[in-house]
Amino acid sequence: MKPSLSSFPWLSVICIGIAYGLLGWKISGLAAFWLIDVWLLTVVLIFILIWRGQFVLRLVRMGPRSLVLIFCLSMALTLALSYPEPFGLSLILLLTVLLGRLELQTQGWGRKITLTILSVVAGGAMIGGWFLGRSTVAIEVFHQLPRWLQLVFG
Repeated sequence: MKPSLSSFPWLSVICIGIAYGLLGWKISGLAAFWLIDVWLLTVVLIFILIWRGQFVLRLVRMGPRSLVLIFCLSMALTLALSYPEPFGLSLILLLTVLLGRLELQTQGWGRKITLTILSVVAGGAMIGGWFLGRSTVAIEVFHQLPRWLQLVFG
């Protein structure tokens, strides 16, 4: 099956754009600039885990590596309980990239072009969200949005 734009999974790619745009928006509001490094590291790790699926499969095999798996799962549980918001956002980012990759490769797109598409969409949306979060005009529009919706819908 030859990939075409008519069979392109637009919904998955739009979901990735929205998720990473919201991440950029969230990063733009952080007071501590060093926290951006943590978020960017999370994004890079998500892409590495998705593209290197063998890493996850090797951790699941029984043997001495099962200790590493138990450690990773306990660390994930601890992070989920200690910092639920960053953990939830990271989980959403992971799942949207996984869904996008799965749908693109199911439609016949190659690994390299899939990585390129998802990287460009995620990076562009994150940068766009960051700039939008820094824009005073955009912030004012979003503050006025509930009032405008109330006027329109009654």
